[in-house]
Amino acid sequence: MSGMHAVTEIDINKQSKTAFSILVPFKNEAENLTLLLKSLKKLNYPSELFEIIMIDDNSDDNSVSIITNFDLPNIQLLSTKNTSKQGKKEALELGVSQAKNDWIITTDADCQLPPDWLLAYNTAILQSDTKMVLAPVAFFDNASFIGQLQHIEFLSLQAMTIAGCAWGKPFLSNGANLGFLKTAFQQVNGYKGNKHIASGDDVFLLEKFQQTFPGKISYLKTKSALVKTQIQKNRHSLLQQKVRWGAKTKHLQSFLPKLIGGLVLLTNLFIPVCFVLGMTYSWCFSFVVAKFVIDYIYIKYINRFFGVSINIVNFISVFFYYPLYLINLGIFGLKNRPEWKGRKI
Repeated sequence: MSGMHAVTEIDINKQSKTAFSILVPFKNEAENLTLLLKSLKKLNYPSELFEIIMIDDNSDDNSVSIITNFDLPNIQLLSTKNTSKQGKKEALELGVSQAKNDWIITTDADCQLPPDWLLAYNTAILQSDTKMVLAPVAFFDNASFIGQLQHIEFLSLQAMTIAGCAWGKPFLSNGANLGFLKTAFQQVNGYKGNKHIASGDDVFLLEKFQQTFPGKISYLKTKSALVKTQIQKNRHSLLQQKVRWGAKTKHLQSFLPKLIGGLVLLTNLFIPVCFVLGMTYSWCFSFVVAKFVIDYIYIKYINRFFGVSINIVNFISVFFYYPLYLINLGIFGLKNRPEWKGRKI
């Protein structure tokens, strides 16, 4: 692996050398924390080479008691409670400031980590001169329609993450599985300048690293590093998530994600137009068929790595529903302020 090219199925280096600080910001995650904590306990890595820092972002459920009562070594609990600081970026900055190791890995409280997770990161770091490592994320299998919608949409985002690194122009990342050097984080001033923006701790930090350390960002493409996370369980929470994610796009300095996002939006919204014009213009039918075939091949190809359960019937349903979903998302975003964990943004 060199520069910003994707790592392809690395051979795990069993010689553990890199020390890590694992940061997990959380707010009201009592429902999910036990699964994460169990996976942290099963990590196949010397305990003296990693620490776990859990940062409470003003929880008002029993998340803290779940953590304090769980038997896990090398763990410390921090909190932004009773301070003026709130939000994920503030929680992460607190964690970074207290981390004793130079390599930081962030993940989320609703995730499950693979046993060789740290070994995979260790290998990637030893094999390359990198300052940030992007790594794969997938949803837990879910056969419901809303689950399949999120699976397919998320696979396309993961594919663009990998492609961006392979092209030398990374523009997407995911804080559920992200590693970076603490010294480099401090050099780019962390999240300064974008703390007021909902979401985006991962992509804004990536953008700063790309500007300051071009050629020093890599993608860790191995199933040994694949983190699983939860889907949004209902339509309202899904729309809220997308509105939060969409709000950050206009603040990105890079034009590439805006261009790609615009093309995705226009080609999908053109599908219902084609149905209206199809009786008059035969090429409209050809456009829909061509888009379907390209999308299906694209998703099937990337899914060879991620292994998500998707069948052709679900794919057809999502393909034709997706333009309506985007329209619904736009209307929802105009009428509602985004919120997260009961906090208006």
